[in-house]
Parts: sequence; structure tokens; C-alpha cells
Amino acid sequence: MDDDKVTCLTFIDFKKAFDLINHKTLLKKLAIYGVDGSSIAWFTLYLSDRKQFVKLNEYVSTCQVVSQGVPQGLILGPLLFITFINDMPLHMPDPNVEIYADDTTLARSASIDKLPVLTRMINQDLICLERWCNENGMVINTSKTNVNRW
Repeated sequence: MDDDKVTCLTFIDFKKAFDLINHKTLLKKLAIYGVDGSSIAWFTLYLSDRKQFVKLNEYVSTCQVVSQGVPQGLILGPLLFITFINDMPLHMPDPNVEIYADDTTLARSASIDKLPVLTRMINQDLICLERWCNENGMVINTSKTNVNRW
């Protein structure tokens, strides 16, 4: 602001972020990051044939196999999620992407007289993010995603 610049922040929310993680894609990314074969085998077993059910008072649903997503409530869930989205900034035109757990922020700054340029840059960022989401099976929750200018 002191330099007559405007900063635009886009706060991204992923819909069912932990639940949408594709296991095969996650395992490929772990291998790319250097996780060895025996550890990949362990993660494969850890993620495979997981089952869940819902209990509400006296009602208990039938058990269902979970074919995607990472477990929540355990320390590995957030770690695996962060590993999964860690390559997102590499697919953006400007790597000014902040990732904290399942919260992602895109930031851009420009002088006040360049607001149309700033808008185009943010739109380009969102197009790249949408492409990354499509390639990785993630969905942006548009009702919780916000763009703010200061």
C-alpha cells in the first residue's frame, strides 16, 4: 500500500479435500519424491481395502470400502494430503502459492494503475489451478473460495 500497490489474495478451499485423494496418483507422487519401493508397498497396504461406517445413536450403517481419500484424525492424513498437493505451485505461472494443510492462498501484487493486468494474472492463476485440479481429481469449493483485494 505504501508503494501504491494492490495485493490480490485468492483463498482456495478444496471440496472434501482429504476424501478426494486418488491413491494411485498419491503413490506415484510419493515415488517421485524419492520414497523407496518397500515404503510404497507399505503405503499401498495402508491405503488399500479401508472400510468405514457411520454410527448415529443406535443406527449403524453397513461397512463400505473406501477407494480414495486419506484417513483423517491420524498424523499420516495431513502429511499425505500435503504430499499430494505439494506439486501444485509447479503448475502455476507465478509460484507465489502458500499451502497450509488444506488451505491454499494465491497472491499477486500490482500498482493501482495496473488493476486490469492484476485481474488477468489472477484469472490465469485460476485457470492453471483448475487444470491442476482436473489432472489430480481435486474440486474447488467455489462457495468457500474468495478473492480479496487490498
